[in-house]
Amino acid sequence: MVQRFLELSSLISDILLHRPSAPQMPSAINLQKLQAVLVVLRPFENVTLEMSSQRNVTISKVLPLVSCLNNSITLYTLDTELGSKLKDVTVAELNKRFGNIEKFYSFPIATLLDPRFKNLHFKDPVDCSKAIAKLKNLESASDQMVMQYLGTPVINLSQDPIETWEEMKTVYPQLYNESQKMFCILATSVPSERLFSKAGATLSKERNRLLGKRLSKLLFLNSIDDKYWF
Repeated sequence: MVQRFLELSSLISDILLHRPSAPQMPSAINLQKLQAVLVVLRPFENVTLEMSSQRNVTISKVLPLVSCLNNSITLYTLDTELGSKLKDVTVAELNKRFGNIEKFYSFPIATLLDPRFKNLHFKDPVDCSKAIAKLKNLESASDQMVMQYLGTPVINLSQDPIETWEEMKTVYPQLYNESQKMFCILATSVPSERLFSKAGATLSKERNRLLGKRLSKLLFLNSIDDKYWF
C-alpha cells in the first residue's frame, strides 16, 4: 500500500489540490520518510512470500533467509532519522525473535540436509558443529557419510532439493530418510490457513448440507495444480 501510494503521489497531489475538503497531502519530507520505511520493509515482504509457499520445501529456508535478511538490513544506509530508527528496531527484533534459531532442532538439521544451503548460512561455528553432530547421530549415519555429503558443492537455488535427494538416496541412504522427514514440515501456518479459507468459501450457506467426506474431496481436487488436470 505504501509503495502504491508513493508511485501515485504526483497524481494524488493533483487531485487533492482541486478538492478543498480533501485531507492534506503529505509533505515532501514525509514522502521521503515513507520511502525509507518502504526500503526497510520490502525485504520482509519478499521473505514472507518465500516462506508462505505450500508447493516447495520451506523449513530449510528459515535459517538462511533470516541470516540474509539480517545482513541486508544491517548494511542499509538511510538518509532519514525515522528510517535509521526503524532499521535499528527491526534488527533488534530480528535478533530477539530469531537470534537462537541455530540452537533449535528442526531448523539447523533441515538446513544442513538441504543441498542448496548445507552449512553456508550458520553464523555460530559452535551451533553449526552441534547440528552436524546431531545429524551424525540420526539414522545411524556415519561420520564419513555426513562429512562427504557436506563436502560436496551446493546445488543451484532453483533446483528442487527433494528431486536432488532422490538422485542421492543410494549414496546417502540414512541422510535421505531424515531429509524426507524434515522436508515435509511447513515453516509457517499459511498453507493451513489457506485451506481453512477455501473450506469456508466452499461450505457456504447455499451448500450447507455438504458432508465432511465430500468437502474433503472437493478441497483435495481444488489443491491439485492445473498442469495435472490436462
